[in-house]
Amino acid sequence: MSAAAAVPARAGLLSIAASTDHKRLALIATTSAFVFFVISGLYALTMRTQLARPGAHVVSTGTYDELFTMHGSGMVFLVVTPFALALGVYLVPLQVGAAELAWPRLVLSGVWLITGGGLIMQLGWLTAQGAARAGWTAYYPLSGSSGSPGVGMDFWIMGVIAATLGAIALAASLVGTILLLRAPGMTMLRLPVFTWSVFVSALMVVMSFPVLVVTMALLELDRQGIWRVFDGPHGALAYQNLFWFYGHPAVYVMFFPFVGAVAEVVATSSRRPFVRAST
Repeated sequence: MSAAAAVPARAGLLSIAASTDHKRLALIATTSAFVFFVISGLYALTMRTQLARPGAHVVSTGTYDELFTMHGSGMVFLVVTPFALALGVYLVPLQVGAAELAWPRLVLSGVWLITGGGLIMQLGWLTAQGAARAGWTAYYPLSGSSGSPGVGMDFWIMGVIAATLGAIALAASLVGTILLLRAPGMTMLRLPVFTWSVFVSALMVVMSFPVLVVTMALLELDRQGIWRVFDGPHGALAYQNLFWFYGHPAVYVMFFPFVGAVAEVVATSSRRPFVRAST
């Protein structure tokens, strides 16, 4: 390839990576989710190989814990939730008649925050003491400095914070698009069922996901010894209460958009055009 041809190719890739078109943003988010799905799936296959027969020695106990943690957190934070929101990024503007997403640069930032957060989480594999191994819920004291020594857990926390902020950015834009950019005559009661499912899911993200960001930040402060938030008789319970303020809505965020998509397909396929009977 000549240098002149290489420059337009690089410019084309840069334009895609920096695009604010909702279809391209959804494609980038879906591609990122698929890549992390493959990575997380390989972790799962390795675990199943270890469990295939008693006494197998495919991986060590510590490595198994790391695979378990990275598989679960990858599927939750990097695959299912981003893919559910990416469906909304692609379809909602089309269904409500919006020319573009509300705050498209916020969505662009959110998409790359999710991707960057996933890469930061994987950096733990390159550290001396390995990746995070406290489970995807990172219960304290397993996730504390004594339960999970090393910077692998710190990378995991920073990655979760970045990916969660990205999800919040996507959800905030979807809420803004549905409330502010609907076409004339498109009232809330006329919204398609899929858009309603995305709207409810995005509201749950905006209201509950910031708690996870705060929880992860407090956990990191605790690990660094700056502020012993959870290091006390009720610290573990306090962590669980904070985490599940995020965790319970997250289950529905990963569920509702797909139910809405199926309901939309069923509703559309059930509509039959009126055909005049021949005489």
